[in-house]
Amino acid sequence: MVDQISNISLSQIQRGPNDRTVFDSIDLQELIDSIQTYGLIQPITVRPMGEGYEIVAGERRFRAVQILHWDAIPCILKELNDEDASSIMLLENMARTDLNPMDEARAYHSRQDRFGWTVDRIAQVAGVSVRRVRKTLTLLNLADDIQALVASGQLSISYAIPMTELDPNRQHAAIRFLNTAGQISPVTFKAFIARLVEGQAQDTLFDLADIYAAKVKEHQVELQKRFVEVGQHAEALPPIRVDMKTDNTAKIMLRWTKTLREAGHTIEADAVGMLYNALIKSRWIYDPRVEEV
Repeated sequence: MVDQISNISLSQIQRGPNDRTVFDSIDLQELIDSIQTYGLIQPITVRPMGEGYEIVAGERRFRAVQILHWDAIPCILKELNDEDASSIMLLENMARTDLNPMDEARAYHSRQDRFGWTVDRIAQVAGVSVRRVRKTLTLLNLADDIQALVASGQLSISYAIPMTELDPNRQHAAIRFLNTAGQISPVTFKAFIARLVEGQAQDTLFDLADIYAAKVKEHQVELQKRFVEVGQHAEALPPIRVDMKTDNTAKIMLRWTKTLREAGHTIEADAVGMLYNALIKSRWIYDPRVEEV
């Protein structure tokens, strides 16, 4: 049976639980321009909901005609349960303009949670590989602020995916490294992450001396100059802050700094001190010398 198309008043239509949380203004304006020139080529899909209708597919088109102040919009009306509507919505979003990676990850997870979908089922409906679904779902292991960087495009998934193996503390250490180490390739960053994973398994932050040596070898004079010049002026033991509590990672770094200095490795000790100060300032670790009051 061919779906019947009906004009439905915009006032009777409500938005559904769309996977897409961000609607690009430029993309929406291009759609508006196209509708003004050629008309609405494809109707939206709705289903009965309460006294009106809920959008199943076509929210971008609905938003565009709202801006154009249309009274009604052509709709394909379907009787759908929640799972069937969710299937159509996922296919629509993946087939047209790609969701940002975090929206995509949440879309997959919501169908696992609500309907018990397997990874294979998600991949089949979304029209993507099982490998992509598995990798994308791991993004939900990132800290909330890092997820925001991925969603906004400020952090590429080439760098984000490796970080999903880390706990939040080490994820932030990795972000700090990305921001200060200069331009590095995903391959180099993965090697850095591997060291963090190893330290995580041993309940230590990471072996900065090894990482430092590797980066000096890769970037030669430029990176070495950055660590040495800043490190020489870094405080190995930062000032006490009365609002902080004890943290195991901080104790490890303090002991490590002392050991390095006693062994005569002043450059490495300065580098650890610089990192320690940055982590304290950013409140990613806490000064263990502070007594609770």
